[in-house]
Amino acid sequence: MRSSEYLAWQIPTLVLFALFFGLSTAYLKSTMCIEGGTVIGYPRYFYAQCYAYMPGGPLGPAEFVLVSLLIDVVFWYLVSMVLVIVSVVVYRRLRGT
Repeated sequence: MRSSEYLAWQIPTLVLFALFFGLSTAYLKSTMCIEGGTVIGYPRYFYAQCYAYMPGGPLGPAEFVLVSLLIDVVFWYLVSMVLVIVSVVVYRRLRGT
């Protein structure tokens, strides 16, 4: 495989990855903090800082989980790669080649 063919597959995959990872981090939330607080990451949270006692009360200690961040990155990269592969297959079938 030539480097230009490799880049032709990787550029859309990386663009979709950045889009999905960014949007999921910003808008989708895991149900980690029952009382409320800050939770980042989907499908698995990788940063959480919950209220300690009641909503609006003091924040508890922040928790960062590196393994969960890696799970999120791999998950969204695989989703992006599958979407690119499926779209190329559909495009080739519609073109007739």
